[in-house]
Amino acid sequence: MIILSHAMMGDLTPQIASAICPSRAKKILIPLAQEGVQIVGVRTERLPHLVTHAIKIVKKEENHV
Repeated sequence: MIILSHAMMGDLTPQIASAICPSRAKKILIPLAQEGVQIVGVRTERLPHLVTHAIKIVKKEENHV
């Protein structure tokens, strides 16, 4: 998860997380349950479905800019 430092098997450094979180850019997160964090209110779906949904959200956002 890009909002947690040391996430993604350690690939996300604290510096990267610190740069992403305060950014004014809209963050579209794909909620993967790999970090021992449970996201309440989110259905568990397979990654391809989550990516497809995220792409739809990004395209919708592009049309509003």
